[in-house]
Amino acid sequence: MIAWNLKKTPKGFTLIELMVTIAVLAIIVTIAMPSFTEMMERQRLKNAVETFYSDLLFAKSEALKQSTDVTVSNVGNCLVATVNAGSETIAKACVANFPGVALASTGLPLIIDKTTGTSKLRTGATFTLTGSAHSAQITFARLGGVSICSGDGLGGYPGC
Repeated sequence: MIAWNLKKTPKGFTLIELMVTIAVLAIIVTIAMPSFTEMMERQRLKNAVETFYSDLLFAKSEALKQSTDVTVSNVGNCLVATVNAGSETIAKACVANFPGVALASTGLPLIIDKTTGTSKLRTGATFTLTGSAHSAQITFARLGGVSICSGDGLGGYPGC
């Protein structure tokens, strides 16, 4: 003989359980959101710094490779590297590609020597990229060294 089990076991969640779960999830998201926003701003600034840094290194290597002086300037908040007296752009990085990042520069135009990769001027150049809470500085030294530093510990860079 077959015994029928007439008891029905509930399947799924009750409305109360679902509401409690959603409330706990909302509290966790509210707590995490400010640190996530700050992390995104830091990452955006770090990406801008790495882009500008790599473009400076590229400009230096192109000066040596092509045996022609490279001029680096700040045109409309963009780092622009040109050869042949400005007729050919070989690198361009703009802060417009990184929302919330501002660019300030000193020592420009920077002319990179075609034989030594050093600055033809008696000084180097400095590019300062600033976000809402952090900043970093890229320096092209007179002798051709390119370095990054940050006064507030952005991205593990050394202090300025």
